[in-house]
Order: sequence, then C-alpha cells, then structure tokens
Amino acid sequence: MNIISRFRKWREERTLQKALAKCRRAARDGYLIASKNLDGIKSAIDGVSADLKQNLSSLNHRQVNTSDVNVQLQKQRQQVVSELYQLPEKSRDSLKEKRAQLDKFSIALFGRTMTGKSTLMEILTNGDGSTIGKGGQRTTRDVRSYDWKGLEVTDVPGIAAFEGKEDEEKAFEAASQSDLVLFLITDDAPQDEEAKCLARVRALGKPVLGICNVKAALNNADDVSLFFRRSWFKRKRKDLDAIVRQFHEFADKYSPGTRIKFFYTHLRSRFLSQQPENQQPENDQEKAELERASRFNRVEEQIISEVIGRGHFLRWKSFIDIAVAPIIEFSDTLLDFSEQNSSSGRVLIDKRRQVESWSDRFRKSGKERIDMFIAKEMNALLAEIPAFAEDNYEARDAGE
Repeated sequence: MNIISRFRKWREERTLQKALAKCRRAARDGYLIASKNLDGIKSAIDGVSADLKQNLSSLNHRQVNTSDVNVQLQKQRQQVVSELYQLPEKSRDSLKEKRAQLDKFSIALFGRTMTGKSTLMEILTNGDGSTIGKGGQRTTRDVRSYDWKGLEVTDVPGIAAFEGKEDEEKAFEAASQSDLVLFLITDDAPQDEEAKCLARVRALGKPVLGICNVKAALNNADDVSLFFRRSWFKRKRKDLDAIVRQFHEFADKYSPGTRIKFFYTHLRSRFLSQQPENQQPENDQEKAELERASRFNRVEEQIISEVIGRGHFLRWKSFIDIAVAPIIEFSDTLLDFSEQNSSSGRVLIDKRRQVESWSDRFRKSGKERIDMFIAKEMNALLAEIPAFAEDNYEARDAGE
C-alpha cells in the first residue's frame, strides 16, 4: 500500500470515528426523547380507558335495555385496556435493551439462507471460513455479533426457510434493534417470500441497503483464471438488473414505492483474497485481482458513507422508532376495537329504531285517544245545555 493509499485510509478512519462519536451523542438524545414519549403514551391510554369507562357507564343508565350488549362491551373494554397498557411496557423493555447499545452503531445482515451472510461476516472479521455453510439449510441458527471498524455487525438466522418461523422471528427481533439493515439476495431467481420479509423490515422503519451476491464458482485454479479473463460484472450486468427489477416487482405488492438500491458484489472472491495463501508477496497480484473483481469496495464505501453522512440521524431515529411503534399499535388496537363493536353498534341502532318507532306510534295513537275523549266529553256537555238552561233560566246565580 503506497503513501497516498495509506493517507486516504487514515483520513477515512478518522472521519468515521468522528461520525461514530456524533452517533453516540445522538443516541443519548434519542433515548431521552423516547422515554418521555412512552410516558406520554401511558397518559393517553389512561385517558382512553377513562373515556371508555364513562361511555359504558352512560350506556348502562339508558332506558333502553341492552344488558347483553353492555356485558359484551365491558369485556371488550377490559381486553383492549389490558392490551393497550402492554404496548408501552413492551416498548420499555425494547428501549432498555437498546440502551445497552448506546455506544454501538448496529448493522443487521438480513437475507434468506445461503445468500452469503456468513461469507460477508468472514470478510469483515478476516475469518478463516469456518462459519460458512457447505450447502446445507439454515446454517446460521443464532444471532451473532462482531465488531467492524467500530460498528457492531449482527448476522441473523436466514429468512424464508421451510419450517424456519422461529429463526425468522429471531432475525426480525435483531433487525428491530439495528440502526441499518443490509438485505442480501443472490443472482438466482428472487423469491416472493424474500420481498415479503423486506416489507416487514421496512415496516420497522429501518433504512435498508441491498446487496446482490453473485455466486460464480471459484473452486479451482481454472475457475479463478476464467473469472479474471471474463469479467462477471460485464457479462451479468443486464441479468443482475433484471433480477433486481423482478425483486422490486415482488416488493411492490407488499410495500409499493419503497424500492431500495442494490450493490452487486462477488463475496467469495473477496473472501479468498484475504486467505493466508493470498497474503504471500508472490500472490499480491492475484490478491489485488480478486479484491478488484469482487467489487466489494463499493459495498464498504456505501456503508461507511451512510454512517458518516446520516449515521447520527439513524441512531437518533432507531430510539424514536421504539416509542413510535406503540403509537401505531395503539391506533391499530383502537381500530380493531371499533371493528369488533360494529355488530354491537348495529344491535344498539336497531333497538334505538325500535324505540323511536314505538314512541312515534304511541304519540300518534295517544293523540287520537285524547281527541276522541275530548270529543266525547264535549258532546255530553253540549247535550246537557238545553236542560240546564231551562232549569236555571230564572235563577239569579245562573250566570255564575
């Protein structure tokens, strides 16, 4: 490495460390804001609970008999209030877990099994390849974290695997605690299930960088020689663009208009360039060729650029999102509650209509009866007038 390259590397590392220091300050601000917001959510839930209780109380004192509906509404109220109070508590647990990462900018590696997540981890840690799968399913079953340039990178279990729902939930839980997600796909046919998982990651509010890992074989010297002679990137560029377009078409079904940018790389070649046999002086040229051919430097540059450019915002946002999530769930729960009560509301509306109809009939028939009674009494009085006049015509107090 020449002097200019060393200087550029030193400047990049220095800039990155300054950015990470800024990220740590932003994380503390975000934590304080999130804590206050969770207190505000609890106050809002107290208010909703009181309003629901008051509404049910007024319903119980109405003249219309709706005891069966009232009992149902009371049970629903208790269920809803219980669920609402659980929201900030779950978020507080997540916030406590996130607080342990105040000084760490966290990156999660996300993708289905055999997309190259373990290979990427070996690259970033200068590993020996012991964690890379040999073609079996669900190689990574646990969450594994490691340090890279002062960043915490987390390799999570693969998604979209058959009978892998438990592992998938571990992956999403790890992603929810991250500040940035690297979403890996390969140059084979994209899967609809991958796009569905991406939509779920986006729903967490996480920024996502896409990596398309090309899996051209490098099993022997002939493969390597052919790999150098025929640039995989030039040969496969149109095919890779088509694969990414197809993936975006899948993704549009679940999160329209939220497309992510993909970077093309050959992780295997970058991993091989770091192995001991390529660290010898006589292999410097092959090492340089493997590094160049992998195009992995573009991935590294983009990750570092994200951290330097807006890492402090992402750190702040990841804490705020923990407080925002219960607000969204809060709204969804109330909407579900409203939906559940639509049938009860229809019962009340029908009973109200019955009362109004009965009241209208009662008023109409009551008026008719009163009119008939008055007419009958008037006729009786009118019939008595002649006899009364004759009997009292000469009486002095007849007028009275």
